[in-house]
Amino acid sequence: MKRFLKALVSKLDVSPSFTHISAVAYSNNPEVVYRFNNRQATDDVNNAFDGMRWQRGFTYTDKALLLADSDLYRPSNGMRPNVAKVLIVITDGAQTTTKAYTPLPKASEGVKNKGVAVYAIGVGKGVNEAELREIASSQDNVFVSASFKELHNLAVEIRKRLCDLLPPLTTPTPLPTPAPCKATADVAFIVDSSGSIGRRRWPLMLNFLKNIISAFNVGPDGTHVAVIAYSNDAKLEIAFDSVSRAQITAEEYGKRIDKIAFQRGFTYIDKGLKMADEQVFVTSAGMRPNVPQVFKHCFFHKRLTTKLHTALDISITHIRWYC
Repeated sequence: MKRFLKALVSKLDVSPSFTHISAVAYSNNPEVVYRFNNRQATDDVNNAFDGMRWQRGFTYTDKALLLADSDLYRPSNGMRPNVAKVLIVITDGAQTTTKAYTPLPKASEGVKNKGVAVYAIGVGKGVNEAELREIASSQDNVFVSASFKELHNLAVEIRKRLCDLLPPLTTPTPLPTPAPCKATADVAFIVDSSGSIGRRRWPLMLNFLKNIISAFNVGPDGTHVAVIAYSNDAKLEIAFDSVSRAQITAEEYGKRIDKIAFQRGFTYIDKGLKMADEQVFVTSAGMRPNVPQVFKHCFFHKRLTTKLHTALDISITHIRWYC
């Protein structure tokens, strides 16, 4: 079971800005294992799965569904109202009916009314497929596995369904070509390249940079561009003097941006800001003292403060910036 759960989330972009995971384990009574407002990173989610204890007892699937509705899928516990929501119910037996219980269509009604896509997975010979259909949002969301050993094989198919359901990794509509900006400035981009972005979404970040730059009046006597990428450490990818005067064009910057590698790691915004102050906005690195200096910070995550860091207000003390 734990192996299946890990395989299911292994290819999802689990991070604060993208996919969030929660979990409930149940038998006689359900227990919240992980909430949406817990730390959202694959390693942390897997650790929570590893810590799940086997409960033994009866199969009160109805109680788990009711708890998911009353606890997990609440904004106060981290549910985001503006994203796709999925619930995967895994059971190896029929609903226990020897004591008071809530019929499964009624028990699953709450989450379905919130727009949650419910998947039902039955494992082994003891499952009741009619009950699985009552739990799931549609017939297509019902899966049956002969054993827990074979359950792992379902992970690929279910993960594909989830990826089809989740928003694509592109903007909903093509970005329009912005009207050129005629201003002259030295513009530096400080770009989050940590694990919170994710390797799959890194090309989107680079395209975003190129789209903005294409709107500038880029040229030897126009706008010049610098780029810093940061995660555990900051790296100066493009300095104001990296490109020779004759080559300063939006196309040349675009080629260089395409070569910026994804770093992964933690989110040390302060290091990117300090580098901008000390190594970018200085005349020795090509900054022109007679034009406005601007920096644009692109990020998707709170900065890390668990290790030595510099307060952000100190990091930007010497940077002149304009809105």
